[in-house]
Amino acid sequence: MKTRLRIRRQDGPGQASRWEVREIHHEEGHTVLSALMERNSEVPPVALEASCLEEACGSCAMLINGRARLACGTLLEGLADKDGLVTVEPLSKFPVVRDLVVDRGRVRADLLHMDATLGETRIGDPSRVQDLAACVACGACLEACPNYGASEARGVPFIGAVVLHESRLANLLGVDKVDRAVRLEALMGNGGIADCGNVQNCVNACPKDIPLAESIAELGRDTTVHAIKRWLFR
Repeated sequence: MKTRLRIRRQDGPGQASRWEVREIHHEEGHTVLSALMERNSEVPPVALEASCLEEACGSCAMLINGRARLACGTLLEGLADKDGLVTVEPLSKFPVVRDLVVDRGRVRADLLHMDATLGETRIGDPSRVQDLAACVACGACLEACPNYGASEARGVPFIGAVVLHESRLANLLGVDKVDRAVRLEALMGNGGIADCGNVQNCVNACPKDIPLAESIAELGRDTTVHAIKRWLFR
């Protein structure tokens, strides 16, 4: 089979982008990532991120035909448009480092600020969070969110669904009530849960089918209760 990849290239931060078309000969079952890697012996190679190759690390997230997806889990079959093109671009909500590589450092910084680092070991009941712990911070939910990366009147950008979800997970597993209270206070601040427009694009965008709307709703209840208790016992 033959498919043409239309790739947005960029040599570095702040540089102008350009389009490049590469023809790919592939077998059934090939993914967008395997096609990109197969042709990367060409000069100059397309810069991209990939680690696990099995949808477990989130590093290969990119825009494929305008939608955020994990390239290692996206099959080429059926993707081409009427001109035989599959369009591949870097995520648009993060600074481009080069080609398809973006800097998601802001997500890591926001997670650390909320003390909700992905994969952190905490004491708790794992059975309560088994369906919630699959987040790989790929950024698909943030790419789909109209509030993430938008200009903020108060000068503090919205932290986004991934940080809200991981904050809920940290609350469920944590045993230190002081940490939980501090986290809820931070979530109530500028750029926190009040800046979520509840559009729920993130739910459809998540490649792991994580119940993000449920997490955001639970945090909404938790912050409301926390605010009432703070007012009653001030």
